[in-house]
Amino acid sequence: MRMTIHILALILVTAPFQGMHAQRPAKVRNLDITIHDNKAVVHFNIKTRKPGTSHLVHLEFLDQDYNLISPKLVSGDLGPGISAGPGKRIEWDITNDVQLLGSRVTPIIFIDGNSKQFSKTGGPKNAFLSMLLPGMGDYFVADRHQMTIKPWMRTVSSLGLIGLGIYAGSQRYLGEGRWELVLKPDSWRYDGMDRFTERYYEGELQYCWFKGDREVLISVGAAIWAADIIWVLAKGSNNVKYLKATSRGSGFKLGYLPGGAGFQYSCTF
Repeated sequence: MRMTIHILALILVTAPFQGMHAQRPAKVRNLDITIHDNKAVVHFNIKTRKPGTSHLVHLEFLDQDYNLISPKLVSGDLGPGISAGPGKRIEWDITNDVQLLGSRVTPIIFIDGNSKQFSKTGGPKNAFLSMLLPGMGDYFVADRHQMTIKPWMRTVSSLGLIGLGIYAGSQRYLGEGRWELVLKPDSWRYDGMDRFTERYYEGELQYCWFKGDREVLISVGAAIWAADIIWVLAKGSNNVKYLKATSRGSGFKLGYLPGGAGFQYSCTF
């Protein structure tokens, strides 16, 4: 009876995780773009845990400021019914779709409405969370799996340094003092040793690790904290631009420079 209860408990505990594992969305892998015969060719793979599935594929181009470029003359593996697997290809006819060109853009592929780059598109208000705890706002404005510096790294480094600074300050103490003979202010009134008096001088301040350790550690930790807040503000603002672009249908004028592999654009909201 006890064994049966343990088995049932194990099933109940692991069932939600199994469901989450099975429901993981398809993802884009090995995304790359080349220029060939006046066409932008996007190469990618669709990775999924269920072989033989079909997906809805949608292509957008974005610059580093999250301004949206919606290609029109595209062909290849996009739209509904695209099977999972490697070797996917989408061609964008630049010369017949645009009039101006010059700065580099990045292809963003949405699989079934999801994009790895834009799984988290929170706004600048999430900076308030980073004010409460460094790194907290990061989770809402970007995909932590795509971040080089993970949110927990910012939390640990910032609070760790501040904590070390506080500890270093608590370990400071004054070295052993000394008594010295000094002339009295009115020593001219006296003769011999009566002209002197003893004065106690405090010892030098002793630091835990190095001179100014508390100030340095707390300042660096606070700087990391402030930088995280600024980063969340900037990333959240970029996300807002992206969402505005997708919802308002921003217009872009693009073109092709012969022999070049770059893009230049102008955005009108």
